[in-house]
Amino acid sequence: MRSLSSGRWAFLPAALCLLVAVLPPSVALAFVRNVPADHATIVEAMAASQPEDTILVDRGLYPELIRFPEHRLTLMSHYELSGDSADIYGTVIDGNSFANQDTATLITMDTLCVDGNVVSGFTLTGGHGTRFPYFGEWKTTWGVFHVVDNSPVIKHNIMRENSCSFHLVGLFMHSSVLFRANRIEDNHFEGDLISVDNWAWSEPSRIEDNAFKPNPESESAIGPCIEIGAGTTCEIKNCMFEGLVFAGVVVLVSFGRDLVVEGCTIASCHATDPFFGALFMIDEDDVTLRDNVFRDNLVYGTGSILCSDGRNLFNLIVEGNTFENMTVLGGEHGWVGEGCFHTQFYRGRFENNIFRNCKGPSSGVGAFVQNSNPLVFEHNLIEACSTTYGFDTPCGGILRYNSENIVGHYNIFRNNFPGAVGSNNPHPAQPMDFTMNYWGDPSGPYEPDSNSAGLGDRIGSDVLFRPWAEDTVFAVGRSRPPAWIPSSTSVSVYPNPFNNSATLTVQVGLPGEYAITLTSVTGQRVRNAWKGTVVTSRDVRIDLADAASGVYFATVQAGLDNRPLATAKLVLMK
Repeated sequence: MRSLSSGRWAFLPAALCLLVAVLPPSVALAFVRNVPADHATIVEAMAASQPEDTILVDRGLYPELIRFPEHRLTLMSHYELSGDSADIYGTVIDGNSFANQDTATLITMDTLCVDGNVVSGFTLTGGHGTRFPYFGEWKTTWGVFHVVDNSPVIKHNIMRENSCSFHLVGLFMHSSVLFRANRIEDNHFEGDLISVDNWAWSEPSRIEDNAFKPNPESESAIGPCIEIGAGTTCEIKNCMFEGLVFAGVVVLVSFGRDLVVEGCTIASCHATDPFFGALFMIDEDDVTLRDNVFRDNLVYGTGSILCSDGRNLFNLIVEGNTFENMTVLGGEHGWVGEGCFHTQFYRGRFENNIFRNCKGPSSGVGAFVQNSNPLVFEHNLIEACSTTYGFDTPCGGILRYNSENIVGHYNIFRNNFPGAVGSNNPHPAQPMDFTMNYWGDPSGPYEPDSNSAGLGDRIGSDVLFRPWAEDTVFAVGRSRPPAWIPSSTSVSVYPNPFNNSATLTVQVGLPGEYAITLTSVTGQRVRNAWKGTVVTSRDVRIDLADAASGVYFATVQAGLDNRPLATAKLVLMK
């Protein structure tokens, strides 16, 4: 083994020379300790290591429990050098031989560890933890990761066939973790999958680009898949949650500070507890849900997405999401439930979302219910949402509950049953302002007293829908939808030419999921710039600060089949 700081790179293997090029400068000047060439085991390599060393592990089976020392290390397989996923599958840290211990936590970073440790490119299996009595208290151990008081990077790992009676993949306590591009599947557990509590850190924890796949026996787990602890700021981006079954919350519960969930897909998940749903946020500060897809989820409880107890001070932003085929059964005890979204005590803005085929129980609401606090609802599609209850209180679309300030403009309502917008305020002091919407027919909504000739979706008596015929936008072409609904798909850019960043305005003739790709003048793809939902029109900001000056093309594609629909020419000048 040679020090990479010695300058004798000509004598190093080609792979190690590449390692020097890709690692940060502080790491590139340290040692690379090869396992098993230089050290027979990972544990031995760690015992001999110095700060900033890299432990590079060949393919093989390593029956070890890893405890990081008091200095920063990078522990990695050859995947970071090769990009070959076979290096991930073939480099295995296995805890099965420690089955008789109270715990076989695979990776431990305790309070003595420093920030910035890296674990990358392994299959992590056979870890297990439990809860057991310990001097009159319950002691909890973990299956894969136990991290306390430090901020690691966990990326490009596969975590499978681990077991735990509480946290499985791990606990990140007082830690701002970067958990990126991992795959979690086929594990057995009874509690949370991941628990993050970073209240002592100013940087948010980031959970990005991970795939959470089915885990046997998780239907008995109290859940959730991810728990964000009190006081925690967290960003969850571009993750896939698919086929999960939990007794409690399927994906997330949070009692933290600011929360961002962006670019995620939560599909074919099932929550069996009568109180909870697919996504549960409570006692949060500001919450942003942007460009996510919630599809084919089934729950028994209070709502597929529940955002509650914002304490009247904080904001809820819900933009560019698709909520489709969301079903709440109401539970065997007949709990009130919302087929899709329930918000309470937040000031909120819902824009460019699709609520389609969301179904509530007999005592619930199909798409959305709002309780207290101001809410703005604009440029959304609410289509084919329903509840089996009559129209006296619940409805298929939007219901206001014990609140006064709710406005909705430029929304599209179609085929909602038994109605589109209603209220159960016995004596509302302020009607619901839903002027300037399209109700599925140019004749307007059906309301028995104020618009009995309307052929569109039904609305409640305290819902303002006028002006209708008096409004010039609606008066032009009474046989077709209003002019603010585009007839085709287009994209424009401003400013153009631009320096570093620009805003693309996307208009679509059909509400749905769309994507924007950037290509060069030679037709080569530069990047996938954006993916999300558009109902009528949406502004998308792109950043090309790292690109060379020149001409580019932005193409809008149908998100589900990648059909090109519209293209704009961009001129980047630096």
